[in-house]
Amino acid sequence: MKLKLTLIVTAMIVITALSVFAWNNILTCKPPPNERPMPVHKEEADAADLLMLHPRTLPSPRSDGFQLMGSNEFVQVNYDGFGGDQDDRRHRCQTFAIQQFTRSVGNETKTELYVGVEAGASNRSQVWRSDYPPAPESWFQVAKDGFGDQYNQHIDSAAVFKDKFDQTKLYMGVCNEETGCQVWCTDGSEDTGNEPYLKWTKVAQNGFDSDNGNAYCMAVFKGYVYVGTFNTNTGCEVWRSNNPATSTGSWEPVNYGGFGSADDNEPDNICVMDMIVFNGQLYAGTWNTDHTQSTVGRIFRYTENGKDWTEVWDGNVGGNWYAIAARCFAEFENELYVGIFHDAGSGDDIFKYEGGSTWTGVCIIDGTNESDVIDLINFYDMNGEDPPASFLYATTGQGDLDLVWRSSNVTDWVERSENGFGDDNNDSLFCFGTFGKRHDFNALYVGTWNDSDDTGTGTEIWQTPMTETDCTYITLESFEAVARKDGSILLHWVTGTEIGTAGFDLYRSESPDFESFEKINPRMVEPTGSPVAGAEYKVLDRSVKPGTLYYYFLVEIDVNGKMSTFGPVQARARIPVPEVFEMYSAIIQMDTFGV
Repeated sequence: MKLKLTLIVTAMIVITALSVFAWNNILTCKPPPNERPMPVHKEEADAADLLMLHPRTLPSPRSDGFQLMGSNEFVQVNYDGFGGDQDDRRHRCQTFAIQQFTRSVGNETKTELYVGVEAGASNRSQVWRSDYPPAPESWFQVAKDGFGDQYNQHIDSAAVFKDKFDQTKLYMGVCNEETGCQVWCTDGSEDTGNEPYLKWTKVAQNGFDSDNGNAYCMAVFKGYVYVGTFNTNTGCEVWRSNNPATSTGSWEPVNYGGFGSADDNEPDNICVMDMIVFNGQLYAGTWNTDHTQSTVGRIFRYTENGKDWTEVWDGNVGGNWYAIAARCFAEFENELYVGIFHDAGSGDDIFKYEGGSTWTGVCIIDGTNESDVIDLINFYDMNGEDPPASFLYATTGQGDLDLVWRSSNVTDWVERSENGFGDDNNDSLFCFGTFGKRHDFNALYVGTWNDSDDTGTGTEIWQTPMTETDCTYITLESFEAVARKDGSILLHWVTGTEIGTAGFDLYRSESPDFESFEKINPRMVEPTGSPVAGAEYKVLDRSVKPGTLYYYFLVEIDVNGKMSTFGPVQARARIPVPEVFEMYSAIIQMDTFGV
């Protein structure tokens, strides 16, 4: 009786398996030609058939936080406030420092982009790092909130410095109004057990033993790293060290408070706004709360003799008008320029150094005399020329109007962004930074100040587009959709090269009609290839209906936000195949044990 029951059950299983096999053969057979706009397998198509360009026509072309703004096409490369819940996002409200840093990881070197962020009351200062090139999904926090100090409010400055022992480290200057500013550094080593945190060392504290609340700016000059401070009590200071990572006592002051003009009752020159090395000399620009002739934004030049600085500009912008701050420096076409804060209607926005103590106003950026220059940078657009074309970029603020500008001659300026990049909460476009290498990938970055009130959405990082002649592309070796026996569909593609790739999206439809496709991945697939070696990618689509024919497009998004569309490929979802042999084994086992 037991043997007879076993034979009957076995026969039923075999019949069921054959039926499923036959049904799946029917479902997976090639559909008629009019249902097959594209062969499934690469070997059935030539390379030309794999590439079809449909720029900016697919629905939902980018994941949240990755978008293009206006005709100038700035690209946001982080999620607002670096993601998280609403409270976390809005409290990460300011980016004050952007710095590229190359670190050693095992036998390899990695070039990454680091930003210093002001977080809210609960989070304090933070450091975020992006892989190469930046994309919304590639950012990681790499230092503890406030470096473990609850009073570390925000990061003001950053610099990469090779000390006298040939050790290259990334330095970050931190605001601490409670116990005094601090400086932290890392060589890029991982904090074992706390990845992705890095190992950070505090190398200056307690405001350099003074009343300095901010390590506001940094410069590297003749074997020393210099830090300029904010000090409302006795005036701003400049400190330096040739090996700042050794101890907290290796720093020495190189100016008198307020560059020698400070008064305990009415301090002058309360902040070193920016420093720059030009023609082998170090320059510092200052800010004051008053703009009378006696207390104005000035520029000083360092002589390397003790604490001697020479004043090379008294801040006069014409007539009885004086700069409130010598806000930012840039070298452009072998000339030194300074962008200023000033009263509306008081003169030019940018001045050129003529030598000695002479500065000449060269332009009013927006034509209204009402904008302050927040930052300046000389940026080489990668347009195939040798040497590449050079432009001077500026960020300006005028009330609620915050813009990025570009000029090839410092006289004529063109807007390169929408106001606040289209976000009303971006109260300031605060700082510039660059990331990349010539002939590979090079882009300019802008960090925003986005209020942490109830309407704020958190700091944003925006990237300039690369020029049209830049080499940003991938070579696709294969792209296929494979119906699996468990009922899912595997999307599989292989790239030969990836240059300037920000990520991949996948689109699906039950119809070959192009307009019917919808994105199926919640976030972009992160790129893992390089300009010299591609990568293999696999994505499993489980949200399919058995027996349904699906069409898929693969969309590559480059660092400019431009899309290249590959496909379509197709597959018909199979009816899940029962695990026949496991069922049969179980039945035999039950019979053996007398069930």
